[in-house]
Amino acid sequence: MILSAATNHVLLAAQTAASQPAGEEMPATGVPESADSPGDGNAAPTPTSSTQMPLEDSGPSEQVATRPAETPPTTQPSWVDRLKQPIPQFKWGADYRFRWEYLDNAFTLDRHTPDDEWSFLRLRPRVWSTITPTPGFDINSRFIWESRQWFNPEEREGWDCQNGLFDILNAKVKIPDTPVTMTLGRQEIILGDGWLVLDGTPLDGSTTLYFDAARFTFDLKDIKTTADVIYIQQWSDTDKWLPPINDRDLAVTEQNEIGAILYVSNKSIDRTTIDGYFIYKGDEDVLPNGDDGDIYTFGGRFVRDWTDHITTRSEGAFQFGERNRRDVCAFGTTNRATYFFRDPLKNQLRLNYEFLSGDNPGSKGQDEAFEPLWGRWPQWSELLVYTMATETRVGEMTNLHRIGFGWQAEPTDKLTLAADYHLLFADENTFRDRPGFSKRERFRGQLLTGIIRYKFNRFLSGHIIGEYFWPGDYYAAPRDDPAAYLRMELMFTF
Repeated sequence: MILSAATNHVLLAAQTAASQPAGEEMPATGVPESADSPGDGNAAPTPTSSTQMPLEDSGPSEQVATRPAETPPTTQPSWVDRLKQPIPQFKWGADYRFRWEYLDNAFTLDRHTPDDEWSFLRLRPRVWSTITPTPGFDINSRFIWESRQWFNPEEREGWDCQNGLFDILNAKVKIPDTPVTMTLGRQEIILGDGWLVLDGTPLDGSTTLYFDAARFTFDLKDIKTTADVIYIQQWSDTDKWLPPINDRDLAVTEQNEIGAILYVSNKSIDRTTIDGYFIYKGDEDVLPNGDDGDIYTFGGRFVRDWTDHITTRSEGAFQFGERNRRDVCAFGTTNRATYFFRDPLKNQLRLNYEFLSGDNPGSKGQDEAFEPLWGRWPQWSELLVYTMATETRVGEMTNLHRIGFGWQAEPTDKLTLAADYHLLFADENTFRDRPGFSKRERFRGQLLTGIIRYKFNRFLSGHIIGEYFWPGDYYAAPRDDPAAYLRMELMFTF
């Protein structure tokens, strides 16, 4: 056995999350889709699903590239539009996601480990509505109920019906004669590119993303600035204040969490966005692998269209505080440069570099590992969010140098292709005394990812994602076998 007792526990936690594997459309394959469903109204549109399709990669001065273009407005609404909004004060919609996922050797990187092959279907219907009793006041709701059909491993074979719950239930108010919009209740929140704030429920994968929060957005148009002040109260147990149907006692995070965020974004410089933020996250452990402590994060983000062909984005953050009775001092940064050919095939190339500090095993009473906060979603890999779980937790990337090379094209208006190659290194040999890890080597390995996405029509879209990981010498035998991931999805949106 190469897995320690701690690693075995991680696998149990990972099964909870992988019963609802990680995200769905964004950089690596990453975030759930929102379609035209209600949200908090202030967040950027939720990305959809891809291998490396960053938010800004539709080109300079455009914010979202992963989502196919919306149907152009017409002078006469179609029968579908009239059905979805029968009166001005009410609109609704629905979608149904049919997804098959396959993971091979994703957790242990050891082919001799029992049950290293997972295969399952995920069926997720959602229905949402927005009620507008008066202009400037919306009541948003969305109900979701996902089920799974397991094929492997054998002990999980069969039908698994999960919780049914409201993943959006909020009131959004535009305060008259002020620049303030207030959103109170369960909502989705994406700040910047979602590097640190996007997924409040990492243990249910892409089933939901929600935050229980109060958000106040100040839109200061005269100085081209927006400021968000956000309070978050996230409970580990889904039935804390809004009980689900068919409650299965499934945790959505390993600890109860309190958050306070100030996020300011300025666009007063032409073709440039400059963000600055402060994030407080307080944890109270609930599950055995939950965190306990207080983390303070100070960071900034810079995005610029240098020419019609070149866009760059950079984000960095320092962290201080205390986690599990150890002092935290950590740093992280993520960077991307994209070149747009502006040719008929809409070719683009990208170069990525990401650094997340790792915990130095020789330091006493100090933790140097960077925490992704509410960024535990597949930002650049669906596969490695599970592989990393044996070091940290599902989706919790840290202790990393990542150099990525990517390509994307749109041969037709309906078809998008993308591929990325990553070289991965560790910052520290944090687990040098644990079986399966090297004492001094730091090359994590190579990752190849690819996606084919096709939009059949207004109502139906789909994609295929594949990933393959070749472990490097950071891992030691027998934990050094390749791993693979495959996903096929159809999404019906009404």
